[in-house]
Amino acid sequence: MKAIRTSPAEYARYFPDPSVAYNTVEFSELNRAKCRDVHYVVLADDGGKIRLGITLGEADGELKAPFSAPFGCIEETKPQQITYYLEAMDALRVYGEEHHSRVRITLPPAIYSRSSHIEKQYMAALSRGVTLLHSDCNYVRPLHRGADVLDEVSRHARKCFRTACRAGLTLGVTDAFERSALQDAYGIVQSNHQTHGYPVHMSLEQIEATLRCFGDRVRGEVCIVSCGNAGVAASINYIHSDGVVQPVYWGHLVDSGHLRPMNFLAVEMARHYASRGFEWLDQGTSSLHGMPNYGLCRFKESLGYELLAKPTLLL
Repeated sequence: MKAIRTSPAEYARYFPDPSVAYNTVEFSELNRAKCRDVHYVVLADDGGKIRLGITLGEADGELKAPFSAPFGCIEETKPQQITYYLEAMDALRVYGEEHHSRVRITLPPAIYSRSSHIEKQYMAALSRGVTLLHSDCNYVRPLHRGADVLDEVSRHARKCFRTACRAGLTLGVTDAFERSALQDAYGIVQSNHQTHGYPVHMSLEQIEATLRCFGDRVRGEVCIVSCGNAGVAASINYIHSDGVVQPVYWGHLVDSGHLRPMNFLAVEMARHYASRGFEWLDQGTSSLHGMPNYGLCRFKESLGYELLAKPTLLL
């Protein structure tokens, strides 16, 4: 198998419907300025047939997938056997050597997998001696069990939820292209992040541009928890076409903590999306470079989230 660099248009022709929206050419081109260069790489078997492909961003002396997203992975032209992934690891290692760079891949959690393609590339990488740099803690909630999720949360979390209910909190769900709602949600998230001393990496305008570039693959929705007429907690969600709801930012106004708005948001948001037939809530990572944020892990586990690994590999 050989790794061959190709054009964005040619890559899109081979992979018109990638498993992960962050792997689309449109998303990569939107974020091109965040790396030195973007490599669209197809992987051809010994007969010249294109079987696999990956988008790599040249940054920090490495070729990265992703270079501006929570995860990336190898894509398939159609379901492929694991033997091709074994060959792909060798081919990508050679490609990296030709460009004097290591190849770094952070895989998605398995809920984004098609025909086990994420599991196949992970096992192939380990079989080929690829370095596992770390695995992050990625928390997800299955929604197909039904809309009532209270039985799956801890006793303490149920107590916090009842406190929120007694305070009269309510949940509203709005399309993210309703700009006033998106602005309100973004303002709550931004306030939360600033209070805790860490940045919001995307501007409001970048979120809007990202949703436009996704088109029909991903829609945006905003969930806002209100106390009376005032928003106290919010979540900005990407709604993937394969049934995954991915909150990309969430948080609450710190002075509203006694109302337990995050417990209320987590429970009511899960109920809402379960009632609409979605499969998963991907609440994202609770670790940094493999080191767990134990407080955040405890919080998500108390709310019934399950832990999946999000591995980072270095070829």
